[in-house]
Amino acid sequence: MKMNRYFLTLSLVLSMAVMSLAQSQFEFVPVNRTLKFKDQSAESNFGLGKKSEENGWLTPVKLMEDYGATFQGSSYFPLFQDSTVFFVPSPDATSQDLFSNSWNLFGTVFQPEDPLYVLQTDGWQFTRFTHYTCDSVNFPYSYIRQVDQIEVGGNMVDVVDTVFIHFYQNKNLNCTWFFNNSEEVFAMPIRDQFSIDKLAPKDVAFIDTILLTADAVTDTEFGDNININSITRAISAAVADVPGDNSDKNTNVIGVSIAFKTMVPYSFGDTLLSYNDAVTPSKKFNVFGTASYYNQGSRVVQTQTYNNSFVTNRQVRYGQKVGSNLWGYIPTLQSVGWNTDFYFPASFHVTGLNVGINEVANNTKIQVYPNPAKKGSDIVVSTSSVKASTVTIQLIDVVGNVVYSTQTTSANQYTIPTSDVVPGIYFVNFSANGATASQRIVITE
Repeated sequence: MKMNRYFLTLSLVLSMAVMSLAQSQFEFVPVNRTLKFKDQSAESNFGLGKKSEENGWLTPVKLMEDYGATFQGSSYFPLFQDSTVFFVPSPDATSQDLFSNSWNLFGTVFQPEDPLYVLQTDGWQFTRFTHYTCDSVNFPYSYIRQVDQIEVGGNMVDVVDTVFIHFYQNKNLNCTWFFNNSEEVFAMPIRDQFSIDKLAPKDVAFIDTILLTADAVTDTEFGDNININSITRAISAAVADVPGDNSDKNTNVIGVSIAFKTMVPYSFGDTLLSYNDAVTPSKKFNVFGTASYYNQGSRVVQTQTYNNSFVTNRQVRYGQKVGSNLWGYIPTLQSVGWNTDFYFPASFHVTGLNVGINEVANNTKIQVYPNPAKKGSDIVVSTSSVKASTVTIQLIDVVGNVVYSTQTTSANQYTIPTSDVVPGIYFVNFSANGATASQRIVITE
């Protein structure tokens, strides 16, 4: 599939009367470049690892696609540490004026309890209460290395550029945002913690550093084709363990973002890249970028979970405010002022410590049937004998509400009535001896 590369220009307009962000005009300008992914996993960034009952790769971009977003391809997304360098527009751009670098940081948040993540797995599903680990993150990248050595103190030294990967815990994220009286929810790093130097919260959970040498190069010239590879990085154990959300405060949300810092000296007004083949910059730089996926179809509005992306750009890079609502970071959602939603295609490798479990204790296995179940019929929970004085059986909806709960004595079979249950996706929790098994079930009309 041929994919065009685009650049985005953001213009956010504040309506001071209501102190909310109004719809703004944006321009996606196609450029005659093609992203060439090294392999299918790098292109889609979906399904990177073998899925099993309790672990696998989950991708917010794929989640949006399953909800109905239309991604015709990916666009190139160059990153630079500040906004003092410029780009030459493509010949077919609306304006031929040089424009400053827009993108300094790109990230996404991840909340795996969304019920449609089940489409990326073999049927296992998180709930709000699931305790999980996230041990790795993967994202696409390009590293156009046009400069191998620079002079430092009279000597020529090899260039070593740097990529920073920020890992966010719930304490670094604000999950209470909405704009324009919309029911849409989104999360982003806490603005008041923004560090101009780090391009991340001052107490961010963990920062991973990747030193870019010639071994990481994907291209040596900025040409018609841009090669894309992928990076997989382990997550610090201090961040990887994510408890279940027993307090309804979104404690199970995590996030990741990336930023780039070049070793090559630059000055205000230098040309970083030219999208016009007839214009060659007088000075070359190494360019690090990723891919972004933008929705060309109907909007996907999230009202229950947090799986949106965010950026730091030239308008908020140095602590400037866009109106009174935004600084440090901007969610990449149309409701905030963009002309479309766009996403950072990071994937998260997760293991649910109590999800998809089919054993409770003493090798006791459970089965839940029929599935789907018709409203008004009984759901049957079948198990081998459990050595416990009491067992607890619950039916929980996708936002964590308990719609049915009972405690009873041990038996081989139990029933859950559904006559008063609204059709939808639910989870049957079976608890005994301090252990819990959870099975997803669909109730239809």
